[in-house]
Amino acid sequence: MNSSSPALTTTTVAVVPSVPGDDAELRAEQRRRSVSTIAILCLLVLGGFYTLYFARDVFMPVVMAGILKLLLNPGVRGLSGIGIPYPVGSAVMVAVFLLVIGSICFVLAAPASEWMSRMPQWLPILQGKVKEVAIPLEHLLEALGQIERVMTSGSETGASPAISLGGSSLTQFLFTGTRSVISLFATMILLLYFLLAAGDTFLRRLVEVLPRLTDKKRAVEMTRQIERDISTYLVTITVIYAGLGSLTGVGLWIVGMPDPLLWGVFVFVLAYVPYLGPLTAVTVLSVAALMSFDTLAGALVVPGVYLILVTIEGQFLTPIVLSRRLTLNPVALFLSLLLWGFLWGVPGALLAVPMLATFKIVCDHLRPLAPIGHFLGE
Repeated sequence: MNSSSPALTTTTVAVVPSVPGDDAELRAEQRRRSVSTIAILCLLVLGGFYTLYFARDVFMPVVMAGILKLLLNPGVRGLSGIGIPYPVGSAVMVAVFLLVIGSICFVLAAPASEWMSRMPQWLPILQGKVKEVAIPLEHLLEALGQIERVMTSGSETGASPAISLGGSSLTQFLFTGTRSVISLFATMILLLYFLLAAGDTFLRRLVEVLPRLTDKKRAVEMTRQIERDISTYLVTITVIYAGLGSLTGVGLWIVGMPDPLLWGVFVFVLAYVPYLGPLTAVTVLSVAALMSFDTLAGALVVPGVYLILVTIEGQFLTPIVLSRRLTLNPVALFLSLLLWGFLWGVPGALLAVPMLATFKIVCDHLRPLAPIGHFLGE
């Protein structure tokens, strides 16, 4: 009887030793690619900032309209819920916004003009009232005296003097600036109406482009959540700042400060500018109080009232109402203020906080950007 043994097949695997030189070249290539990627990203960021700076007349109205759209959109949705079409509801909300802004400007135009007309008298009066703290204003007074002599000599010779700014008269400078502001404001209002009237048109277009049903649902959920969070944030801080301005006006009225409504609105607007806003408000209120009260002690009550209220708002009220989810990192906030103030001036400083909050909320809802959102939080 023959016995057969199973056939054993042996497979020989050739092991190729790695060459150290090849690994070194691969690592060097990876480093070169990383450096190139970082350099390209830096150039893109710098190019974006360059574009935002030199095309600010285009981007500023767009950003302002977008933020105001998020602020007014809940009102448009509420009107839509009672059967009013989006175009009509948008027109109503824009008209209400313009009515509020116009009423405030109309009421405050006279007192603001009066305070501005008193500015040439401020320095001599302030010097007399704060002698005990030895504030040196001699150089400023000398400069004012020189300006006065130039103006007087011009009027004596029959010529109307003109203060030049960069080759143009002061009147031309103010007219050009005012015309530019009006043009930007009109552009913003028109764009705001179209954004409000569009409703969910852009969201529907986005859903139509996405290929899968799960992507469509995720896009709708994320967009709704972002819009709801940002609208809640903007409405909340607007209500808080309006309360701060109202209480400041009431407090200044109680202590006898002239034009408390003007200073309440002034505080409300500056509240949107972190750090620099309260500092500016304290400085201006102190100077105005020194102009209005006979004693230094009485004048110090005015900035004291504001400091108490703004401390309560910043340290207790706002963190409690917004919760930590919507609070921002102070360092990131200050850097955002510097950046947008440099790029767009005063409008950029006013928009720095809403834009940073918007960017943080977007990062929180997009997984790849979640670490950035975590860093921007407090």
